[in-house]
Amino acid sequence: MRAAALLLALLPPAAAKATPGAVRALGPPPGAFVPGRFGLTHYTLAGPADAPLLVFSHGLGAACTTFDFVAHAAVDAGFQVLRYDFYDRGWSASGDEFASDGFAHDLAFGTDVYVSQVEDLMRSLELQGKPFVWVGHSTGCAVGLAYCAAQADKVKGMVLMGAAGLPVTKPFTARVADLPVIGNFLTRRLGYQTFRKFVRKAFGPNPELDGKFMPVLERLLTENPKYFASIRSTNKHFPFGGFRGEFEELCARGMPVQLIWGEKDTATPFANCVEMERIAKAQGARVGALTFPDGAHNLHLDARLVDEVRESILEFARSV
Repeated sequence: MRAAALLLALLPPAAAKATPGAVRALGPPPGAFVPGRFGLTHYTLAGPADAPLLVFSHGLGAACTTFDFVAHAAVDAGFQVLRYDFYDRGWSASGDEFASDGFAHDLAFGTDVYVSQVEDLMRSLELQGKPFVWVGHSTGCAVGLAYCAAQADKVKGMVLMGAAGLPVTKPFTARVADLPVIGNFLTRRLGYQTFRKFVRKAFGPNPELDGKFMPVLERLLTENPKYFASIRSTNKHFPFGGFRGEFEELCARGMPVQLIWGEKDTATPFANCVEMERIAKAQGARVGALTFPDGAHNLHLDARLVDEVRESILEFARSV
């Protein structure tokens, strides 16, 4: 504890608001913090205040830095860029009143938690009235659909990468983990191991996986006790496949959509990309799709594909 306190004392002021575990796992936070209904939200906001706004929302176990590949280029291209971390992911933290033992979490991470976090952040930054483009990956797409459905007059378009939102088959291990008693027992015995396998599948044959990404995951699992618990709570309480209605409604209002997907995605199957494209066209919305035959779920972290992904996002943002 003394070492953690000393570490925080030597870091920039923003780091003092981050949990010591997040700092040990990820280093000093690159942004600032604002309070929300369920905790502290870490965010970065860059670019001119009068520039078009892009809001980036990451995947289930990721952080706002997953968008480093495009955020700086977007600012250089003349956009204002907002990125944030989900509670207990990245440097954000749920409130102290929500206890966790590393597996169970007192906070039920349902739609209300994720949407209210965005609402509180936008209000704190006085951005709640500004039009925006939502750029999401995986869970960040589903959160975006829920949030944007209530902000339909403000959303100018959505970029959906490997999007959650339409029904998917929940993995057997995740269904077992939801069971009372036996689910808790198995999660404590096998939860970390199962999650590691899920992450490996999400990356696919990425040569940087073991040298760059897996070490960060290991530090998060060991240093931040709320990290894995928040993911498990989300798997139990968040309706990943329950946002078809919101997507149809937004498309019916003419919202442009850009889909970016890997055809070898094992988390959100490529069939969902095909279905989203069909829905958008049926509702009369403008829709484009950039797909990669060898792309996995985390295609935006694949050095072979990242340049095309970046340009697709920026080109879409310029066009809306």
